[in-house]
Amino acid sequence: GKGGKGVVYITYPNVRILAVEYQYFNTTYSPDNRTAQLNWATSQEWENSHFEIERSVNGVTAWTKIAQVQGQGYSELPTEYTYTDAKLPASGGIVYYRLKQLDFDGSPSYSVTKSIKVDGIKGQGSWIAYPNPSSKKSTITVDLLNRSVYNDEPILIQISDIRGVSETFTINQVEEVSEVVNRYMERSISGVYILQLIWGTNSQQLKLLRE
Repeated sequence: GKGGKGVVYITYPNVRILAVEYQYFNTTYSPDNRTAQLNWATSQEWENSHFEIERSVNGVTAWTKIAQVQGQGYSELPTEYTYTDAKLPASGGIVYYRLKQLDFDGSPSYSVTKSIKVDGIKGQGSWIAYPNPSSKKSTITVDLLNRSVYNDEPILIQISDIRGVSETFTINQVEEVSEVVNRYMERSISGVYILQLIWGTNSQQLKLLRE
C-alpha cells in the first residue's frame, strides 16, 4: 500500500543450527565424600548424539575424557543431566570440567569451562593408596599426592605378597597404576602386600592390607 514500509528479509547462509542450547552448567565439590557433581540442562536439542565429559587438572591444557552421557537426539523440552566424578586427583588442586557435545555426524561443540577447588588427601610420600585396608569388593585407587615429582616417565610397578613372590608391570600413565593393582588384587587372597613404585630416579613403597 501507499506509504507502507517494505519488509526486509535478511538471510544468513550456512548458519549451523546449534545442536544444544544450554540453560546452565554447574559444578559442585562435596568435601565429605570427595566427589564433584556436574549438573547441566539443555532447553532444546537438535541431532544431539551425546556429551563427553572432559576434565583437566591445574590448568586447561591437558583435557581427558572421563565419561560419556547419552543425548536426547531431538527434544523441544528442557532436559536435565547429572554426573558424579568420584575419582578426583589425590593431589587436589583446581579441577576443570567442560562438556564436549557431539552431533550424529560427529561435529563437536564445547560448553563453557567450569572449575572446582579440591582438597588434597593428607599423606606421606608422593603416592597414596586408598581405601587401605581394602576389602574384596572395594576398588583401590593409587594416585600421586604430589604431581610435581612425576614427569611422564614410565612407571615400574612391583607387587609382592607376604612370601616375597612378586609380579612386575611397566606402564606409562598415572591412571594405569590403579588398574594394574586392582587386576592383581582381584585374584589375591587376604593379607599384606607390598607395592613398589619406581619412576625416573624415584621410588616409593606402599603397604596394602587386603581384608
